[in-house]
Amino acid sequence: MEGRLRFYFLIAVFLLFLPGCKTKTSPLQIPPQLERPFQAKAVIEYDDLSVSALFFREEGNTFRIEFQEPKTLEGMSMLFEPDQITISYRGLTGSYRSGSLPQAAVGQLLTEAVGLICRGENLQLELNESVLEAKGVLAGKEDFFSATIDPQSGALQTLTISNQNFEVAFQDFSFQ
Repeated sequence: MEGRLRFYFLIAVFLLFLPGCKTKTSPLQIPPQLERPFQAKAVIEYDDLSVSALFFREEGNTFRIEFQEPKTLEGMSMLFEPDQITISYRGLTGSYRSGSLPQAAVGQLLTEAVGLICRGENLQLELNESVLEAKGVLAGKEDFFSATIDPQSGALQTLTISNQNFEVAFQDFSFQ
């Protein structure tokens, strides 16, 4: 009987020193590919407006949008730099200070949200099945956004700002 007690005691002591089976998981992060320049076709639905454009992230946190549809916007391009926005349309070009355009402008909403996503700023990340979901708030506003990202390739798939009735589907996403 005393031998059995010693045996059980030794097993209990041995089990106390075994490492746990729980593995540490690293916190989710935005795919590093999004730090690089990219381009994609953006199909934008904003209230009753449907827009198709080429969307580019360039060096230095600069974004460019080249509108394709509707016909009335075809040929318009917008260059969003950190301190100014340059709009070109039918041979006319104008530059404006950042923040001088209406807060709900299509390009402004798109570039602000994608900029936050690319920088990984103030985001809640969650992995749902095979899609990375990023949620955040546009700076100084109550505009909550959510985006889906392919965690393997780093490609943006969708962006939604629900209280602005703003949705973007990204197609043909490629890194430069």
